[in-house]
Amino acid sequence: LGVTATEKALPAACFRLGTDQVALLVARLWEGDGHVDVASSSAFYATSSPRLAKQVSHLLLRLGIIGRTRRVEFPYRGSVREGWQVFVTGAENLSAFRACVAQHFVTERYREAVAALRVEADALSASKDVVPVRPVRALARAAKARQGVTWAAVESAADVSTRDLTPAGTSAHKIGFRRQFVRQLGDYFQDAALARLADNDVLWDQIVSIEPLGDMRTFDLEVEGTHNFVANDVIVHNSHSVAYSVLAYHTAWLKAHHPAEFMAALLSSQIGKTDEVIKYVAEAREMGLEVVQPDVNESDWRFVVVGDKRIRFGLGAVRNVGQGAVDSLLAARAERPFTSVWDLAARVDLRLFNKRVFESLIAAGALDSLGMHRAQLMAALDQAIGEATLAQGERETGQGSLFGGLDDDAPAAASPAQHTPPNVPDWSEHERLQREKEILGFYISGHPLDPFRVERELFATHTVAQLGDWTSEAVLIGVVVTAIKRQLSKRSGAEFARLTVEDFSGSSEVLVFPEAWAAIADRVKPDIPLLIRGGYSQRDEGVENATFIVESVQRFAELRAAGELAVVVELQKDPRVDPSLFADVRAALDAHPGSAPFEVHWKDGGGSTRFRSRSLKLAATPLALSDLRALLGDEQVRLVRAS
Repeated sequence: LGVTATEKALPAACFRLGTDQVALLVARLWEGDGHVDVASSSAFYATSSPRLAKQVSHLLLRLGIIGRTRRVEFPYRGSVREGWQVFVTGAENLSAFRACVAQHFVTERYREAVAALRVEADALSASKDVVPVRPVRALARAAKARQGVTWAAVESAADVSTRDLTPAGTSAHKIGFRRQFVRQLGDYFQDAALARLADNDVLWDQIVSIEPLGDMRTFDLEVEGTHNFVANDVIVHNSHSVAYSVLAYHTAWLKAHHPAEFMAALLSSQIGKTDEVIKYVAEAREMGLEVVQPDVNESDWRFVVVGDKRIRFGLGAVRNVGQGAVDSLLAARAERPFTSVWDLAARVDLRLFNKRVFESLIAAGALDSLGMHRAQLMAALDQAIGEATLAQGERETGQGSLFGGLDDDAPAAASPAQHTPPNVPDWSEHERLQREKEILGFYISGHPLDPFRVERELFATHTVAQLGDWTSEAVLIGVVVTAIKRQLSKRSGAEFARLTVEDFSGSSEVLVFPEAWAAIADRVKPDIPLLIRGGYSQRDEGVENATFIVESVQRFAELRAAGELAVVVELQKDPRVDPSLFADVRAALDAHPGSAPFEVHWKDGGGSTRFRSRSLKLAATPLALSDLRALLGDEQVRLVRAS
């Protein structure tokens, strides 16, 4: 009472009502100024008050109903007035409206109209919103690459148009995909991430404008654990969260515009925390940055940027290397770069820079730029330290040799350039990586999984960093085992194991129960690349960081020999190709017999066709692939999972 139509509003007490009372209130409002349109399968509430429209939309949200508010103009006594409508559309929202609100209608025409609404027929095909383009494209392209199929095959089997998924057909104006489209892709690829996008409760929408409403009283409840609040039914952050949001904005800006500097600083903040360093090194590499081994002529105590996209490993993250030793090295390097291990030993303070520091730096690759391989550096170490210790001792006591300065013809002490590198063989790649692992906590100049990157991309469904997120589906990870902890069951006395596994994304511990361990124990060795299959216990559903349980393992080295990989040659109609080329291709195939199936993907104006040879099989070795790529081109020869 006492307000105009444009000022109408609900009193604050309405927002303290329980759900049933809110539903009754909305029903009474609807029967006053609401409409149910059977023809368009919608219901809307009309008012001249923008505040009341927002309040009705708010109350609908309390009931799990999404109401869309829009501004309209309508004729009124010879003029045009502004009005507002709150629309309820879509099968999901109309079903909730009928169940919660319409059950309280008392007017017969409203009850009949609601009963005539179609709310079930489009339950699957209708979308309450669209899923943004970017994550759908990324997940679909990754799934396609894993399965080695063509877009034409996806389109045919999933019954969707893939035009907006392909790089060539991507529309710059595409906003999103309907949920049913994403659901069909998820079903075809059997991809859990696509399925979650299609079926989750997140409502995707674009922010068109933000209008400050000023200060007003709120009634809130603290959300336990997050320290945020539910204020008038809206989740809001507290001042602590505001500070974090500002910090998140600043760091996101730095990461976007200065990625190398940002990641170097982030890595430096985690010195001494190996697991965190591994995680951020993997993230940096995914961003296109190169994190390289430490170097006595470039590294600092912290991680530093050298070049646009290269980060040099920090000496402070090398085990057994202390701050005093690094300070001594940096002071000597400020005069001039080091040229050899003898030069380094002669110029650092050996009271701080002992033999253990040298050994750690050599194993980490920090002396690789000094002209000798690591085995030679290690073999020359005693001599270099011995000569430097003698020279430094003489300088400290102020003494030269007994006849120093008396005989100009006496031979001078050997300079670093006069030393001959020891004649010893270099370490094997396995030994080199093992020593890096011992000193740095992970592999830096290579990884045991490097030769099996293709297999890992084709067969693995998850990375180690994703372990702990419970799923009912089978999980495949491509890893090396870095530690084996054997234990005995207190109940049965049978042996089981806990394995520390690692890939490019990080490391984690997994569990092998006695029955599975008995079957795979002889196949699990440290640093042997494995494809591990496993999953999670049903009782761990909803548990944070659920335990991953290993069921079986297969060595990556056996996949190619077992015919699990096929060699695919992409060909297309091209009059410029000399037919005699294929005689050379056949000769290359015959020169590398093996167990991998051979396939040809033929493309012409009418589409693409896939052929598999019944008689030809070859060894899927780097040499065989190199020979074929030399003839046909790098992009025309690839490995896929054998179907």
